[in-house]
Amino acid sequence: MRLAEMKPGLCVSGSCKAVICLELACVSSGQALDRVTAVKLAGTTKSVYNSMLKTLESLLDMQAPLTFRELSVQFGCPSRSSQVAEEALQRYENGQQVFVNGVSDCTKPLYLTASLYATCKKLKVKIDKSKLIAMTGCKRSTFDRMCCLLEPHVESVLGENQSLQTNKRSNSFLDDIEIFSQTDELEEKRKRQEVHDNKEENELDEYEQWKREILQRVAAERQSNGS
Repeated sequence: MRLAEMKPGLCVSGSCKAVICLELACVSSGQALDRVTAVKLAGTTKSVYNSMLKTLESLLDMQAPLTFRELSVQFGCPSRSSQVAEEALQRYENGQQVFVNGVSDCTKPLYLTASLYATCKKLKVKIDKSKLIAMTGCKRSTFDRMCCLLEPHVESVLGENQSLQTNKRSNSFLDDIEIFSQTDELEEKRKRQEVHDNKEENELDEYEQWKREILQRVAAERQSNGS
């Protein structure tokens, strides 16, 4: 509670802040807390309470590490979405000064959720934007601005993936042509061999016929001389 009082930018009533701090303490110590009762005690709505909870978690650096895999499972996104989103965020991070005390600030939920949403939007995958925003504890306008910043990187990743797939298809087509060509060559070679074998067989038959005729003549002459 004292740390929360020292953090600027948290516009929330004292009772709401106290209840949220109590929930954070319960979570840290592994104790259960009824969220419905907590919202009633805070004297606010569920959506406002959840938003303030995420905000205070962020301010106090108490957010549990979030991964693209967890987000994809939670929102039912295909694995390709999380892979593209992760690569896009990595490129954004490499081109920005988003480090706090030597640690990347891109691990915060805002960056991960915005990257996943921007990716799903490009891939035409349905995803609950309101729930994503609620996870960040940020305003919708802040979330939208982050999505806009990440969209070029998402497009870049998707473009490269498409290029790779095209190259693979081209290589596969060329491989098929080569296989067909080799097959045609083998077939032509087989036919030539077959013609050659038939020719040899015919020549052998002619020789055998000639030899039989000679032997018959010799036998006939001997028989004639003997008589």
